[in-house]
Amino acid sequence: MFAGVILTGAVAVPLGLALGALLPRELEAVLVLIGIVGIQVTAGPGTVISKALPFHAAGQLLDSAAGPPLTPWPRLAAGVGYGAGLLVITWAAWIRRATARRAASPPCGYVPSTQYTTFPPDGGR
Repeated sequence: MFAGVILTGAVAVPLGLALGALLPRELEAVLVLIGIVGIQVTAGPGTVISKALPFHAAGQLLDSAAGPPLTPWPRLAAGVGYGAGLLVITWAAWIRRATARRAASPPCGYVPSTQYTTFPPDGGR
């Protein structure tokens, strides 16, 4: 059971980071996270959608605490792999967002030119 709780945290944190890096507003990321958890809870454990969602391996480990024992290593590997993949997605999204901000911001000490702010003496002819 302890491994299931740890695995839930090891997947939930990268999932939240990935959603925060991919979505432009915090509320959108929270709503998507609530939706993912809601679908995970309501989907049956044997369905295809349940196996594709991030908390499937942790849920199996938590269910094995009250039911028949399972071999934990494949589920731990699946959960850690899911978390690592989400961290890679987070890193890539954050790098993309940081380079876009860096390219859009003017360099330090930038002074705009006043060359084109006044009309030429001959009236522009």
